[in-house]
Amino acid sequence: MTPVNGKSRRSQMFLQARRSDKNIFLDALNFFDGFQVWATMPANMVDFVRDVGKPFFVDPMSYVFPLPTKQLLDKDGTKLKPAVLKLASNYSDLVASTISKRSIKSEDIIEQLDVLEELVAKSLQYQRTKFDTHEPNLFNSHYDKYDRLAGGGVTVPHETTATTPFTLIPPYFHFHSTEDSWYTTTLRCARLARKFLRSGETACPVLLMDKSCLKQPSLNRIIKDFGGSDADGFIIWINGLKEEDATPADIAALSTLISGLSLNGRPVYKLYGGFLSVLLSDSGLDGFSTSVTSKTAYSVRSYGGYGKAAQPKFYIPRLHRNYPIEEAAQIIRVYPFLKCSCFVCREAYAGNMDRFVSRMVIPGCVENHFLNVRKDEMDEAAGGSRDIFTRIDDTLSRLSSDVSDEIKHLRNWQSVFSTATPGMPLVHRIPKAASSALTAM
Repeated sequence: MTPVNGKSRRSQMFLQARRSDKNIFLDALNFFDGFQVWATMPANMVDFVRDVGKPFFVDPMSYVFPLPTKQLLDKDGTKLKPAVLKLASNYSDLVASTISKRSIKSEDIIEQLDVLEELVAKSLQYQRTKFDTHEPNLFNSHYDKYDRLAGGGVTVPHETTATTPFTLIPPYFHFHSTEDSWYTTTLRCARLARKFLRSGETACPVLLMDKSCLKQPSLNRIIKDFGGSDADGFIIWINGLKEEDATPADIAALSTLISGLSLNGRPVYKLYGGFLSVLLSDSGLDGFSTSVTSKTAYSVRSYGGYGKAAQPKFYIPRLHRNYPIEEAAQIIRVYPFLKCSCFVCREAYAGNMDRFVSRMVIPGCVENHFLNVRKDEMDEAAGGSRDIFTRIDDTLSRLSSDVSDEIKHLRNWQSVFSTATPGMPLVHRIPKAASSALTAM
């Protein structure tokens, strides 16, 4: 990306640690920086993440407690998920006794200081101890894979084992506005966390907000309230907002939020990030989490669903978004210049589209392709954005108007980033119409 203060900055990428992706992780240890893990993660995945030895952070998942009870039920719909009930029991006696009857309300927590303190203290303690077995692994079966892959690019620092999160996360909740009582609850948890930190520990609150909070005056209040706290860093989660759907005003607001929170050198991360998050490194974004499916959004409203497993999708590098494999094949056949030349694609189908679908449906193929491409994107962005937007200009010029909806995100990114001034919040560079939308109530 554009150098900041004369230095290039490279985003960190944390993969969401899912059991189904373990083999993919082991084949790409030098292609990502760490893990996002969940408080409900089962023991076998805890062992895996610990033994891989990469930095990680634990999502305390406190946002699930206020959800409608039907979202917290097991597949039979008859009782609470055991993992949710166990989590509540580890955090707070009141939360545990309440969620079996009804959803938690903000007043259950913020009107009782002892409950609030218990929730914060115990959730931090849970994160500290979830990975610590007090039995260091002296024979890490994954360690030699780093050496095998070190020649493939920048070596990511690692240890024989990892038992301590690189930062702790105070309890947080989904808020719809800065007037929402859940906003107040999240802020109080963030401020109270300092009381329970030990020497050398840091805490980064999660700001789980609706897209509407990116408008003024909410945006400035969030920056003032959280930026004025003694938090060591911040994690942003815009509920349900796909990066490909972000308008120029959304992008400018995200840039302003990141720039405001990152003052004094505090790191800012984003959950469910994609290529837009790579570009936002110029605004001060230090890293983001993603899945190997390159999904760029998640809504708390979808928590607890038991639908069919998502079908694998193919990430088209020049379009910076993914598509169902069959649809990707159709697009590339019409526009051959969109073919990918990464190592995985060269090995799988070597540009022969007759083999594309049959090879890409092989388990792990699209995921490994994505990790190869994303690493190249991040390496290129760290060196400067000129080539990125030259390529985007070329892509836009070679695509016909009948795919305008598919490339709208590229036009939005181009309109904001290609003329941005390093170190200046992007709100000052966006079109007047978008700027008006940002400042609207």
